[in-house]
Amino acid sequence: MFSLEANTTVSGAMTPYLVLDMDNGDFNGFTGYDLKKASLTESEAIAVWDTVSRTLRPRPNAF
Repeated sequence: MFSLEANTTVSGAMTPYLVLDMDNGDFNGFTGYDLKKASLTESEAIAVWDTVSRTLRPRPNAF
């Protein structure tokens, strides 16, 4: 599980609260089936996380 959070203590229109979560191979309680293995290896999951999380750009004076 990967998680990135910004502006967790104070949020509002000028400082929005942001959470970016990524689970790889997490149990899905809604469908009720068990996963035998994660869809990505640990290295692949880290590469996806690095690629996606680095595309986030804060607004000027937002953080």
